[in-house]
Amino acid sequence: MSSHRSASFRISVHYPDCDDLGYPTFQQLLHNQDAAVDLIAKKAASLPWIGPPKGGFVINENEYSRPYTNATIFAQADAFGKATIAYEVHGDILKKYITLGGDRSKLGCPVTDELWTSDRGCRFNNFTSGAIYCNSKIGTCVVKDEIYKKWMTMDGAEGVMGYPVSDETLTPGGVTRFNMFSHGGAIYYTVTRGAFWIYGDIYKKWMATGGELGDLGYPVSDEELAPDGVCRFNKFSGGGAIFSTPERGAVKVAGYIYKRWVALGGGSGYLGSPITDEIACKYDTRYNDFSGGSIWWHPSIGTREFAGKETNHNINITEILIDELRSARVDNLYITAFIATVSGGVQAIAVPLGEHSVGFVYPSLMLQNCSIGDEETVTFTYLVVHNHSNKREDVLKKLEVAIHKLGTAAIEENVISLNSMRKLSIGDAIGTAIGRARVSQLFAHLRDGPIVVA
Repeated sequence: MSSHRSASFRISVHYPDCDDLGYPTFQQLLHNQDAAVDLIAKKAASLPWIGPPKGGFVINENEYSRPYTNATIFAQADAFGKATIAYEVHGDILKKYITLGGDRSKLGCPVTDELWTSDRGCRFNNFTSGAIYCNSKIGTCVVKDEIYKKWMTMDGAEGVMGYPVSDETLTPGGVTRFNMFSHGGAIYYTVTRGAFWIYGDIYKKWMATGGELGDLGYPVSDEELAPDGVCRFNKFSGGGAIFSTPERGAVKVAGYIYKRWVALGGGSGYLGSPITDEIACKYDTRYNDFSGGSIWWHPSIGTREFAGKETNHNINITEILIDELRSARVDNLYITAFIATVSGGVQAIAVPLGEHSVGFVYPSLMLQNCSIGDEETVTFTYLVVHNHSNKREDVLKKLEVAIHKLGTAAIEENVISLNSMRKLSIGDAIGTAIGRARVSQLFAHLRDGPIVVA
């Protein structure tokens, strides 16, 4: 009697993941596809609200998806076609995503389920290269690419900017793209400069000046802390900046004044940070005050800077004109200061510039500081006159002397009185301190001819 033994064999066939060139084999791709189908089915089973399938599986290169009644589930595969996790997108965010091209768009595949922000103000999905946020008041907004990257370095919706309240939008100037955010700010992007954020009072000030279409242009820096450790600022493409402090709010410095300030060291220089907007004066003059002085500008002479205390600019000559008083032989040119009095009248005082031959007169505007004591500085605005037979430099020298005489003679004995009136104009200060008659007496020894009284 013979005995028979039976044996069972299990044959396992293993297909290699990749061919000789490192690409997934056809068999491996089929296996990966089956795995993705199972992964999406398991995700759907974990979401009882999702409803039945509305269509079959869709393969887009290394991405798999399947639509259900109330959502679509996406699974992104790695370089070898293996999907390891799936996410759902639904509602208004799904509608927005589909209008943008779905997983074929620049956003890429979802990398989160729909979530809430910590304040429950927005629902969102993150994607490979961006995010879509949904708010009941604003609707859905997409942030993507370089703006998204910048925003995420600032902690995204949980950071200072908050969540997006606009889609990425091209500015009217056609140069930059931007998103606005819920906490009162925006991120602007250009291909040449990159992405920069602007926020709060600086953002409001910039928008009030015309935004990108204004003289400042678009932001070319993030908000930064100034060297004084107090001011915060953004720089702009048009050559300017906006500075902000809690006490003063936001102020703008731009154009030639900004260039001169930067050349003098900017916030690290002796002038410090700007404390006023650019202010327009008579004769096309403009100036900004800084924590350590001021910079003035006029189209004929460019910029002039003056160091001094913050309150110095409050004492200024109201108006300076050139009076031409003629005699039989020569023209005597006087520099005349018209000073407003407390009563509302005007007192004119004059200092001669010397003899000049008759000729065409070319006016331009100059500025000069005259320090009076240790506390106050009078800033004079005056006209320079010269003709063909006189060098401008010679006239300037005479003007410098005349300006010094004007400043010192007017208040040389009244420093204490003027110190108590820093907030008054020079006209009010002189009128209160010494009166109209005293002005005439002080300047009587300087004149060459009668004092002009308006």
